Amino acid sequence: MRRVLLFLLSFICGLTMVYAQDEYIQKWKNDDLSIEAARHMIQTDDGLIVGGYDNDFVVQLAKYDDSGKEVKTLKLEYEGTVCGFYEKDGKYYFITTDDDNWWEVHIYEITTDLSIVRHVATGYHMEGWNEQVELIGDKLYITSTSFGSVDGVYDADDKYYDYFYIDLKDFSSHYGNETDWNFDVFSNSKKDLFKLNSIGVPAIDIKEKDNMIIVGGKYTQFDNSSGFIHFYEKTNTDITDLYSNNSYLKSHELDPGHWYTHIVTLDEYIVAGGEYYNKLDFFNNKGEKVDTIDLIKDLYNSNESKMFIQLEDMIFQKGRFSVAYQYCDVVNDCPTNCKSGVVVYQKKFKIDIKTDGFGTVLAKTEEFGSEDVIITVEPNEGYELKSIKVTDKNGNIILLTNDTTFKMPYADVLVEATFEPKNPETLTGITMIVFLIIGISAIVMLVINYRKLKWLK
Repeated sequence: MRRVLLFLLSFICGLTMVYAQDEYIQKWKNDDLSIEAARHMIQTDDGLIVGGYDNDFVVQLAKYDDSGKEVKTLKLEYEGTVCGFYEKDGKYYFITTDDDNWWEVHIYEITTDLSIVRHVATGYHMEGWNEQVELIGDKLYITSTSFGSVDGVYDADDKYYDYFYIDLKDFSSHYGNETDWNFDVFSNSKKDLFKLNSIGVPAIDIKEKDNMIIVGGKYTQFDNSSGFIHFYEKTNTDITDLYSNNSYLKSHELDPGHWYTHIVTLDEYIVAGGEYYNKLDFFNNKGEKVDTIDLIKDLYNSNESKMFIQLEDMIFQKGRFSVAYQYCDVVNDCPTNCKSGVVVYQKKFKIDIKTDGFGTVLAKTEEFGSEDVIITVEPNEGYELKSIKVTDKNGNIILLTNDTTFKMPYADVLVEATFEPKNPETLTGITMIVFLIIGISAIVMLVINYRKLKWLK
């Protein structure tokens, strides 16, 4: 009997389990980009900017609104690609390589509608081919790596340095060396990445979340190597000691030829994907794998024998989880006819309604963050709306437009409405008459009862 009860309990729990792909719903997909290869992305308040190159290998950017429609494009006059974006003090910047000039790097300030404000700086040529860009304070640090191993940079005179940075106060260029490769100028995550590579671990991406350090990569530099993702408990111990002591919380491996190259942290999950892995794996905050999105099946309802997908970039910014990828047909086991696409996943948040009972408020029960929500108010007969307000879970008031529309935040909200009589003066007079009638009736009853009592005596 006990086993039966346990089975039923586990079955019921399984039915009520919430999966990550049920929470993060596909908001939009665009696989007809004008960009031949989408390499990097940044989310603005009013859309997504994607950077890469076109079919002539010319640097190109494109802007997409919150429905996935391409609204504007920008091309530069040289071959290369966009190798990074960053935002500082409400301003947006993008970084490009210039293949026509020995991998020279340019940094531009840009508006959200893809108008170039100014050319900020010209940088170095790269020794390697994977750019590492990090904004710390007012300095934008750039170095070059191949699978994490530091290759360094060159200045205009072809002199070698370990790193290069732009001082954003005056946009001056600076080169520097760190001979012991401690890279104190970089964040702990980047230093940990370099440390792991220094002991022969080809880590490709590393992130921090709460009490964990998450490392993704592959065991060797060969293409047929198996990929891994390790979850370490954040301690004062050096990450190389954590790795050598094998003291990680959780570890997951992929089949040979697949590896994790991108890691992004959502509110409740850690998501990992790879250039040669067509799935997105979701892990909880304990490092346990809880769900997987098969991109080929989810986006095209196909399979690996017919399609190939390569992940290019993943970001989680302003409540949107965006994935840039290349997709190809598979003919005779070879990818062909490749194009770029972008898919954006978002959560829907709940809308609860509370009234005082003298009217009805109608609205959607849930909506994506940043979408407009329309409220319909229906007072009971003889009443009208007195006040209405919308608050998030922390009590912050959400601004209403014309008392009927609000912009959905990235949080659950409560809509509260109160109503009042249309003609309170008339109702007050009627109330006084009612009380007067009740009072007179009470006096009459007292007189009658008094006479009855007097007669009985």
